[in-house]
Amino acid sequence: MPADLLALVQNNAVNQPGKTFLVVEQERLTFRDFAERVAGLAGGLRVHGIRSGDRVGIASYRGVGPIIAYYAAMWAGATPVLVSAALLSDLAGILRRTRCVALVYGDEAHPHVAPGIVPRLLIAAEGADDVGVPLETLLGAPLVEPVPHGPDDSASIVFSAGTTGPPKPVLRSHANLLWDAIQKVMIYRLGFHDVWLYITPRNLTALVGPTHPSLLTGSTYVVIEGFDPVRVAEVCAIERVTQLTLLAGQWTELLDLPQLRDFDLSSLRQVAAAASHVPEDVQRRLTEWFGDLPFLQVYGTSEAGMIAAMQAGDPAAAQPGAVGRPLPTVQVRIVGDDGRVLPAGEIGEVAVRGPGVALGYDGLPDATRRAFVDGYLLTGDLGRLDGTGVLALLGRRSDAFEVDGRLIYPSIVQEALFAVRGVREAAFVGVRDGSERRPVVFVAATRGNEVDVEAVRDAVHRAAPVIAAADVEVVLLPALPRTAAGKVDVRRLADEFRPR
Repeated sequence: MPADLLALVQNNAVNQPGKTFLVVEQERLTFRDFAERVAGLAGGLRVHGIRSGDRVGIASYRGVGPIIAYYAAMWAGATPVLVSAALLSDLAGILRRTRCVALVYGDEAHPHVAPGIVPRLLIAAEGADDVGVPLETLLGAPLVEPVPHGPDDSASIVFSAGTTGPPKPVLRSHANLLWDAIQKVMIYRLGFHDVWLYITPRNLTALVGPTHPSLLTGSTYVVIEGFDPVRVAEVCAIERVTQLTLLAGQWTELLDLPQLRDFDLSSLRQVAAAASHVPEDVQRRLTEWFGDLPFLQVYGTSEAGMIAAMQAGDPAAAQPGAVGRPLPTVQVRIVGDDGRVLPAGEIGEVAVRGPGVALGYDGLPDATRRAFVDGYLLTGDLGRLDGTGVLALLGRRSDAFEVDGRLIYPSIVQEALFAVRGVREAAFVGVRDGSERRPVVFVAATRGNEVDVEAVRDAVHRAAPVIAAADVEVVLLPALPRTAAGKVDVRRLADEFRPR
């Protein structure tokens, strides 16, 4: 087994130097190009005093620059801190709390950057400006060898999804990152000839994640900056994409594209959905469109990496909230409020143990003690395991609420909402109103369609009979807000529509 991801960068540069590794819009890098740029930027960081144990913030979201910076920081012995666009309003605070001495930033972060925001080095990743050193200048430094480190040394800091509170800095080791690569290769069955297309939501964790298995297999990684269904279809045809991963709502938009049949998608051998359970209606439409093509849904967290996966053809996939069977590399159990392990069928908190579980929350010892217990991560997700080992999610613990003494699980209701014609995205939220919660549905329609509000109310009542259809408030939005991890930002919705 390779020692770490940096060894994979070196091995691919030697074994297949001319093969395309990375395509980001108009930029293309071979494995050799990529290794040389990583080693060059690492050399530039070393020239400017970046040493082992330092932290380097990254807040750039365009082109190959942020991916190169991610690996270059590790190459130089530092720990990259990935600050996604959703967190930019607190950029200075994040850099201070994570003790970053340098920052690689792009145009979107530029308004939040000022001299002195980090003590040592500012790097402008998207051209020259009046604050930072251009990244291209640092790439011209002499190439250096990677700094040695151990498997349990800190490798990167990413941020939790923030669905229940402020995102927390998750400290991951080099072993965690290597296991992330191994688990993704297992789940997606990636090989040397694969071409993986991913749409980045300006989320650096999502952007760099697919590079891990691509390095392990020597495959090609293609990135589109922002989702557009026509562009996705075009790139799939041009680049001969074999693996396509989208959010459930994005799959709906792609399948609604009238001219989709005009594009040659014959190279696809597997499609997948990330970030949430895929509603049964979306699964059915994907099966109708792609036929026998494997469709995979996956479940994971920032703190644990990949946890479970299943193909849509699995009979258990029809279960409300089903996200899959735990990977062979992890142990999953359901625990009660008292920490007791619950039997099959009972609802409790999902706990996971495995080599992908992070070291903890950086600088937050109390939060680490609460979430990482006896080798298990308490995910904050409510779920249950059936008798065959299939894991179903019922939402976050903080999202469940009572109506007339009955506990309501929002994910069960949301499953029913996706069957309503015209619904692209949906969230069912108990919005606090004094000491109670009132049921509110937030809906975004598919392009060119309208949503029947009464049909939405009726769907809620059928899924949760204790809630009268007339008591359901429906809010129509152009799109639902999302966290840095790409999940619907329920906390923001509940806060913005709370009575003042």
